[in-house]
Amino acid sequence: MRFVLSFAFFILPVLSFAELKVPRLNSPVIDEARLIGLRERDELISEIRDYRQRGGAQVAVLTVEDLGGLTVEEASIKIAERWKLGTEKSDQGLLVLISKKERAVRIEVGQGLEGVLPDVQVKRIIEDIMIPYFRDGKFGRGVHEGLVRAAELIDPKVPFYSGYQRDDRPNVVHMPPFFKFLFFLFMIFLFFKFPFLFVGGGRGHRYGGSSWGGGNWGGGSGGWSGGGGGFSGGGASGRW
Repeated sequence: MRFVLSFAFFILPVLSFAELKVPRLNSPVIDEARLIGLRERDELISEIRDYRQRGGAQVAVLTVEDLGGLTVEEASIKIAERWKLGTEKSDQGLLVLISKKERAVRIEVGQGLEGVLPDVQVKRIIEDIMIPYFRDGKFGRGVHEGLVRAAELIDPKVPFYSGYQRDDRPNVVHMPPFFKFLFFLFMIFLFFKFPFLFVGGGRGHRYGGSSWGGGNWGGGSGGWSGGGGGFSGGGASGRW
C-alpha cells in the first residue's frame, strides 16, 4: 500500500503535465479541436501573416480539446512562455486560446501591448464580440472580429483585414454575372480559334498554386515561430 501511494505521488504530477501538450508553433492558427472551418482557418492564417508583415503584432490562435486540468489562465501563460510570440525588443505578441471542453477562451497579451490593450478592454472584446459568435458555433468569425477590434486598439493605422471585410477593399473588382458569361464565351472562342494558346505552359501564368493552399500554412516550412517576446499575465478570459 505504501508503495502504491508513493508511486501515485510521483507519477500523478507527471501525468498532469503530460496532458497539457503544447504543440510546436509552426502556423498562426493551430486548430486541434477542429472548431474552425478549413476555409476560415486558411483565411485567418493569411490575414494574420499579412497583419504581421504590415507591422502588426504577432498573433497566434490555438484551439484545444481540453486544458489538461489547468485553468485557462494557467494553460495560456504556459503556452505563451513556450511560444514567445513577438520579439525581445517589442514584446508585441498576442495569443488566443480556446478550449472546447471547458468552453473557455483566453487572450494573452504580450508585455509590449499591455498599455494599449488593458485587461478591461480585452475583457470587452471577449464578452461583447467573440462569445456571442462562439455561442452560435461561429468560432472562426468570432476570432476574426475579436482580432479586428484588438488591432484597432493597438494601432488604428495598421488594421487587421478580416476575411469578412475582404470584399470591401478598394482593389477588389466586382464583375456582374452577364459580363462573366460574356468572358466565358470569349474564352471558348479563343480555345477553338487559337488552341495553341492553351497547349503547354504559357509564360507568366501559374494556376497550380492557390492562396488557399493549406499545406504551406500548416507545416514547419511556413516560418512562423516566436521571436523571444515576453508575457507577464496580461489579458482576460471568458466562457460561453
